[in-house]
Amino acid sequence: MEGLCVGVPIILAMIFSGSLNSGDRLRSNYSRETQDERNQRFDWSGTLFKFGIPNSFLSIYLFFHHYNP
Repeated sequence: MEGLCVGVPIILAMIFSGSLNSGDRLRSNYSRETQDERNQRFDWSGTLFKFGIPNSFLSIYLFFHHYNP
């Protein structure tokens, strides 16, 4: 269950940032979108990434606390 709290925001951040695209698609998207759209996409990506990082630390702590009493 802890993995979902970490994996979902991190994967969504990768999707929104465009890091999972190939170079050709990334170049095409970059040339067709406006600066405002790009900033909005990066804001969402950054927010989701910042949400996922503390969850990963919490999940690691809970994993070791729960399975290693």
